[in-house]
Amino acid sequence: MFVRNSPPPNFHHPLIILTANTPAECNNHLCFPGIGLGLVLSRSTTCTDGIIVAATRALAELSPALANPTHALLPPIPRIKEISQKIAMAVIRKAVEEGVARVKGIPVDQGEQVLSAWVSRQMWAPEYRPLRKVKAEGSSKQARGLLGVGRRGSLVGELVVEEEDVVVG
Repeated sequence: MFVRNSPPPNFHHPLIILTANTPAECNNHLCFPGIGLGLVLSRSTTCTDGIIVAATRALAELSPALANPTHALLPPIPRIKEISQKIAMAVIRKAVEEGVARVKGIPVDQGEQVLSAWVSRQMWAPEYRPLRKVKAEGSSKQARGLLGVGRRGSLVGELVVEEEDVVVG
């Protein structure tokens, strides 16, 4: 097994056998969202070593290589919601078991589906408004991003608002 934080493009090494010719990228994008979700939902007083072990075991159970040894070691990022939910469930179970969960009545003993639904109901679901480009001429101050930020062409943080390039949501 070879894992690194950010593999360069076209990384190859003669001593390392890699699936799909690329190393697994093991960054905080896989475990941390689920760990954080589980800790928040259980209102845990601490993040114990046992919780971290439970989270990593939950991630390991989702490895595509378990079904086919030629597949990737880590699950793909498009499955992040499922990954985060499974890890959160493992974190919650361990927090309850270790007595660090402050939320009472978490359905850890009512089966996988009940706990899964309990976690799912509390997960954030992003909703993005579509953006469209509009001409600055005749558009509102809101559309130009100028509400409460000053005059035309003013510096807002590091963003200079120009009349020609206006995107609204």
